[in-house]
Amino acid sequence: MSTGAGQSTAISTGFGTALVALVTDAGGNPVSGVTVSFAAPGSGASAALSAASDVTDGSGLASVTATANATAGAYNVTASATGLSDVTFGLTNLDVVAPTVTLTTNATEVAPGEAFDVTATFSEPVTGFTMNDVVVNHGSVVGLAGSGAVYTITVRSSGSGNIGVSIAADVAQDVSGNGNEPSGGISVRNTTVEETSQIISQFMNTRATQLINNQPDLTGFLSGNGSSQGQGQFNLAVTRGQGNFDISTKPGSRVWTRLQGAVSHEGTSDSSYVFGAIGSHFAINKNLLLGAMLQFDYLDQDDGIANIKGKGWLIGPYFVTKFPNHDVFVEGRLLYGQSSNDVSPFGTYTDKVETERLLALLKVSGSMLYGKTTLIPKVQFTYTSDDQEAYRDSLGNLIPSQGVAWGQLEVGLDFETPLETRRGNGELLLFGGFSAIGSYKEDSGGVAATPSVVEGGRARAELGMSYQFSEQGVFLVETFYDGIGRSGYESYGLQVGLDLKF
Repeated sequence: MSTGAGQSTAISTGFGTALVALVTDAGGNPVSGVTVSFAAPGSGASAALSAASDVTDGSGLASVTATANATAGAYNVTASATGLSDVTFGLTNLDVVAPTVTLTTNATEVAPGEAFDVTATFSEPVTGFTMNDVVVNHGSVVGLAGSGAVYTITVRSSGSGNIGVSIAADVAQDVSGNGNEPSGGISVRNTTVEETSQIISQFMNTRATQLINNQPDLTGFLSGNGSSQGQGQFNLAVTRGQGNFDISTKPGSRVWTRLQGAVSHEGTSDSSYVFGAIGSHFAINKNLLLGAMLQFDYLDQDDGIANIKGKGWLIGPYFVTKFPNHDVFVEGRLLYGQSSNDVSPFGTYTDKVETERLLALLKVSGSMLYGKTTLIPKVQFTYTSDDQEAYRDSLGNLIPSQGVAWGQLEVGLDFETPLETRRGNGELLLFGGFSAIGSYKEDSGGVAATPSVVEGGRARAELGMSYQFSEQGVFLVETFYDGIGRSGYESYGLQVGLDLKF
């Protein structure tokens, strides 16, 4: 006879009732002094006993206590004594501990649409775990692999904020049917704001440098030299890696226009830029012109899947003056404008972005004749700024305001000298020049400054020849090298041009 059988308790805890064996004689009377041995299974679900044996007392009772081990399951503890039949105690160890789960990932930041893996490690094998059991903020689960205790979750970012990943409670069960406890959450930084700001900053830098380099030269309205002299003209120029076109009316006209364009390939980005200007002035006296101009431009820039298109305008006054009795000329302008831009940073959506712009230019040049050679010293400083307004993108991210400002100082000496020709009525001219250029850039607002290899000091050399074959046209060839003394930046090529007067 025995008591204590049929009990159950949680693993690693003690059973509530001792295991008691009763020894009696043939007449049913208790027998004392009998040694009773108790034995539990040596592996699997089992129990730790308080003693391996006990001696019956005056009531014929021998007992031990039992504590369940860490393995769940049912088993028997056996009580035996010499010459007597064995007695078994059926016991059950219950698994009531919920499995825990830990999430880990190697990802620290992701862009919109980018996928990354998260590893879910449970404390014990589980079943019933599916993709729908993963909670994701600002993203979605696109894949799940694994079994038992380890699973790999693939998450794709939506780009609308930092991505949070967690697993809810009771979505997976262990072998005993216990539901899991909730996991801790992990967070992966969303780079939408940073990447968008950098793409816009790069775009504004490109447009600012293009705007500076395409400013029309107005000194020729007084000096009679340079690109503003002579009759109206059509000019087409092709250079290595860049194409340009230039249309201008007769400079002596009260109203003048200019249209220029450029196509460039820099690194992984391709840009197309168009610049136009229209202006009008009147003469205060023979040494002073006052006028106003309207400039407009368009830039289309691709960099991988990113694309920005922007069109803008600037308007303001200008002047050109000459020092009396000296061949020294000064020109200046101050322009204000705005731009409207379509920004598609990841190729999936497009936002409208507005900017405000400012440009100021001051140039001093001269003209000195040495025999047949004309020397043209020049100093020019140009400043331009472009400020982007803050906006909320299509994903709900707040893109902060930012601005770029460029200043460029150019000091140079150009020359032109006629060459003799043996026949014909044409005129052959050799020209060239050398300029020292210093530029600087300032960033404001935004989340990160965008570096530019153009910033700093450099020099530029030019050499070319032109041939005026009649009163109607000029053919020219020019080569240049830009980036002298500037590590990491150079530009060189050949330009062929044709001017047609009308």
